[in-house]
Amino acid sequence: MAALKARGEDGSGAFISSKRYEKRRCKHQTAVPESECLSQIIASTNPHNYVVATQSKKLRLKFATVPGVPLLYIKRANLILEPPSEASLKGAKKIESDKTHASSKELQTLKAVKVTAMGKVSVDPKLVQRLEAKQENKKQKLEVKKAKLLKKRMGPKEPNPLSVKKKKKAPTPAPVQPAPKEKAQTEASEGGEGPSEKKKRKRRKPRSERAEGAPASTGSESS
Repeated sequence: MAALKARGEDGSGAFISSKRYEKRRCKHQTAVPESECLSQIIASTNPHNYVVATQSKKLRLKFATVPGVPLLYIKRANLILEPPSEASLKGAKKIESDKTHASSKELQTLKAVKVTAMGKVSVDPKLVQRLEAKQENKKQKLEVKKAKLLKKRMGPKEPNPLSVKKKKKAPTPAPVQPAPKEKAQTEASEGGEGPSEKKKRKRRKPRSERAEGAPASTGSESS
């Protein structure tokens, strides 16, 4: 439908007429080429038993490898049905052989049948029970395998990110600053010298004390 709509006026008539037909819902959320969409729907077994009508030779050759896919195309205003492909013929022979020959279940039941010399037919009930038990065990094993595969594919469900609380970041501890004495010791140890002693600062006396302690000046000196 998307391919017909994309052709504009050239495909408007086909687009209108296609609305009357039954539509096959595909899994593509966005439009893809029609060849890709058809090949995914037909797959390798044509499970929905579709008849494919197409003018593309590539598609006809591709679907000829799938058994049971009738192919149609138009040539000079005539609708032509292609002869059955080799894959279709092989599939038909297999179906016929399955119908004519005994199945695995039938062969197992024949083992439980006993025919006497007089021509009387009797079935051993014990053998029938054993065969039925084997079939049930096989079914159970297959179901267990399927369940394990589904668990692996699906995996554990993750919690909703909106409902999960965000982890609080732990506060980073502030760096411990060493004491002034320890700092001096570390600096001295790094330089290879001992701890440096502090120089004693000389305390200056105030002017009043200096004036009292100074010698008295004589008159001769002043003159």
